[in-house]
Amino acid sequence: MTSVKQCEIEECKRRAGALCHHCNKDVCKIHFNEHANSLSDELHPLTDQINELATKLSGLSSSHVAGQSYTLLDEWRNSSYELIEQLYQIKKHEIDVLVKDNFIEIKNEKLEMVRSLEEKIKKCIRDEDVTHDVIAEIKETIRNLDKQITELKQNFIHVQTSPFHTDENCSPYQTRSKSHPKLTITFPDSSDDDEMSIDKRKRWSFSFSEKSDISNYRRRYPDAEDDKRLNDNYRFYTNQIRSYPDGDYIDKIHDAWYGQFEALERHHGYIQWLFPIQEQSLNWSAQPLQKHEIELILNDKMAHKRLLLSYKLMLNFYGFELVNEETGEIKRNEDYRQCFRNLNTSSHNYLRITGILKCLGEFKYEHLKFGFLECILRESIIENTLNNCLRSCRDYWIETLRSKSERQSLKRYANELIDYRNKGILPPKQFRAERPPIAIDQSLSTLENSI
Repeated sequence: MTSVKQCEIEECKRRAGALCHHCNKDVCKIHFNEHANSLSDELHPLTDQINELATKLSGLSSSHVAGQSYTLLDEWRNSSYELIEQLYQIKKHEIDVLVKDNFIEIKNEKLEMVRSLEEKIKKCIRDEDVTHDVIAEIKETIRNLDKQITELKQNFIHVQTSPFHTDENCSPYQTRSKSHPKLTITFPDSSDDDEMSIDKRKRWSFSFSEKSDISNYRRRYPDAEDDKRLNDNYRFYTNQIRSYPDGDYIDKIHDAWYGQFEALERHHGYIQWLFPIQEQSLNWSAQPLQKHEIELILNDKMAHKRLLLSYKLMLNFYGFELVNEETGEIKRNEDYRQCFRNLNTSSHNYLRITGILKCLGEFKYEHLKFGFLECILRESIIENTLNNCLRSCRDYWIETLRSKSERQSLKRYANELIDYRNKGILPPKQFRAERPPIAIDQSLSTLENSI
């Protein structure tokens, strides 16, 4: 005899008539219909949710999706225009300096040659003493002078330009969501000889001038004269005079300007006072550093300490803080995002940093450079936060290191970081640049002697 199945719903005594796939039970017709109706009830809120999604999609347009990206690209474009203008102004000023320092002198030299030749001809006429050889010599001199004057007019300054290079690495705003684009830049470990040959040249190029500056700096400006009458930098660092133009006393700058990012960015006259070097800066009101001033500041503990405070002031402006005064190790500060955005798009700060690093080396703070440069390389290559700083770091900042072994170590470190990035691998946090032992010993000795 076949048994009769009973509805499996609790307290129901009716016969089961169907298998409900909703609850996987044998149920009677009444409960089957109830379950079917409950499923239908669940559809209504789902329909409402679908309508909401449709409404959202209807209100979403391609202009909304692209709008924010367009805003970022517009910011990048404007900052690129600003970069080009800043570079233009810098190079224009370099031309002015070259003309001021060299053109007038060379022109007067040629004028003197013309007058001498004129006097020679007058003497020949007056004495009625002329030979064929004298005439030939005068003609040859005139030809040479004419050639030199033409060259002076057309080729005195050699401007070497190249197309403005743009690729997806140029923009600080990346359209990729996960991995950073591969880098093609390299840090060649060249012979890097400190003793660069500096020949007298009739034509000047910016690359020659820049290499000459670095060479002179690393050799401690052997040809720079020391004018004992000039003491503005020492007086400024002993709190006797204000920086100029629109500046203040050094202690007030350290107190009142710390964290004032807008003022530090827009004011262009203070940096040459905070970090003097043995070169004429873009601020003609700031006196080039004199050799005797270096000794005076080093022998004044308070003045020397103020230089370290100046470095900390600018580190904070660039988004960092000094972790260890002995090794120069730095890390991000709490405002780094805002500061990095500014540093990555305001390229005039790159020239400032070159001057800061040079100045540190003049006042026995050479050991602070390595930690700064190591951090910049990691932020630029791995974190991609300061990618626009990378070329300046390679071409100028690393080159300010007076230790050849330190320069080579940082270049190797940079190439290793680039290799990690291009392989899509994140290097370990403890992966650091290997600081040459001799350089560390020298840095610690220098620090001890300066305290």
